[in-house]
Amino acid sequence: AFAVLLLVGLAHARPQLLKPLTDAAKAIITKFDTTSNELGEYTYSVESDDGQSRYETRKVINPGTDQETSVVSGYYSYIDPNGDRKTVGYQADENGYYAEGEHLPDSASARRKPPEVGIPPAAVSSLAGGGLGR
Repeated sequence: AFAVLLLVGLAHARPQLLKPLTDAAKAIITKFDTTSNELGEYTYSVESDDGQSRYETRKVINPGTDQETSVVSGYYSYIDPNGDRKTVGYQADENGYYAEGEHLPDSASARRKPPEVGIPPAAVSSLAGGGLGR
């Protein structure tokens, strides 16, 4: 019985090497453009013959200052299983990530704040011997 279970498990867990490639795996890039500069700003666009496309740009704000930040924005689009084009526009900056598209739920379009990074002041005080909350 153990040998039968072992063989069934091995047969079920084997890599799916015999599956045919999907259309996405066969897609051919038909257009690719990119530019960049010494500030780290860039723009690129790519299109493939299966209807997918993407455009993205990064701009540096206040370069060389202590207020330097960047904004990345762009879009991507694809053809869904029903043959409809879906497009998502997005922006990411110091205020978080924002995406919108007609097919996305309203909650997906809500601006997301990045998580706070670092150790809370009360924990730092505790580590320094000050106790929590002091």
